[in-house]
Amino acid sequence: MPHSPRSRALRWAAPLVVAAIIGLIALIPTFSAAATPALPGVTTSQLIARVEQSNDPPLTGSVTLSASLGLPSLSSLGNTGRGENNGFNPIDLLSGSHQARVWYDGPDRSRIALPRSMAETDAVHNGRDLWLWDSTGAKVTHYLLPATDQGNIPEPIKTPDELAKDLLTNIDPSTVVSVGTPAYVAGRAAYQLVMQPRKPESTIDHVAIAVDSATGLPLRVNVVAKGQRRTAVQLGFSSVSFSRPSASEFRFTPPPDSTVTMRDLTQESAPGPFSQLNAGATGDQQVTVGQDWTQVEVFSNFDLPRGAYEVLRSATDVSGAFGSGRLIQGTLINVLLVEHGRIAVGAVNPQALEAAVASTS
Repeated sequence: MPHSPRSRALRWAAPLVVAAIIGLIALIPTFSAAATPALPGVTTSQLIARVEQSNDPPLTGSVTLSASLGLPSLSSLGNTGRGENNGFNPIDLLSGSHQARVWYDGPDRSRIALPRSMAETDAVHNGRDLWLWDSTGAKVTHYLLPATDQGNIPEPIKTPDELAKDLLTNIDPSTVVSVGTPAYVAGRAAYQLVMQPRKPESTIDHVAIAVDSATGLPLRVNVVAKGQRRTAVQLGFSSVSFSRPSASEFRFTPPPDSTVTMRDLTQESAPGPFSQLNAGATGDQQVTVGQDWTQVEVFSNFDLPRGAYEVLRSATDVSGAFGSGRLIQGTLINVLLVEHGRIAVGAVNPQALEAAVASTS
């Protein structure tokens, strides 16, 4: 399935391990199930078609991320993943609850604001201009984008429809698909599309996608891990309006006391937005093992970021046909670090991680 224009307009980059984990994370609040909307019946194929045909309407909304992955505390990683002029740290998204405001008016105009304690990070895309501003240190980066092929522009977060459409690419014989009980999401009546992996190696019990009954736009995504009653990842709009945002939302003027750095992305050698986030966590080779729900990313020549050794204190020593290494086990995501700088990450059980590493030896 092709990515939506909004997904093509902005892309997110992060350190390799964090990127592999965040790829499964989206933004969802806790919603009330007190009332059930009365909606006409639909089949799974009809509901999937509505999502595929949704046309990314202009919108303004609030999005909330809640993540409970059962991973050890990552606070020791400190500034890992923090950009040179960016106080936002993607590692912070791996636990707790986070909110964002989003504005969207087509693939060339979008804005995301991430408020934090006593600070805020904004990404404003307007035509060929991309502004990244973080109130911490009052630093601004202004990117001049190429006239075409803007698909590598990053975003600090994904919206529910982006994550849902990514997940729908897994619908094949490996997935049991059904229509669940309708619900209200952000005050709108929505159908529920439920996806359940068949393969036992997957750590995912099921994914529930709430689909707006009027527009077909995914409004919420819930990811539930096997053996867990608490949702591992929740993503969705807490409020949404499909009225066109004001053009002023996409105009950015650097604050008078800010320091502005210019980056010309029309030059091939120019570093892209958030490219500095890979510092301290690099790998010379990345191999994808498996497909659909059991996909594992294996990195070679991997350099652990500073502070990672504190996290490794909670890891378990393991060995097998793959060699020996250390396992960091969560409820949804598992990470296997192997000798000679190799690492495997996936929403699969430890045995599948070990098999993936062994197959790439």
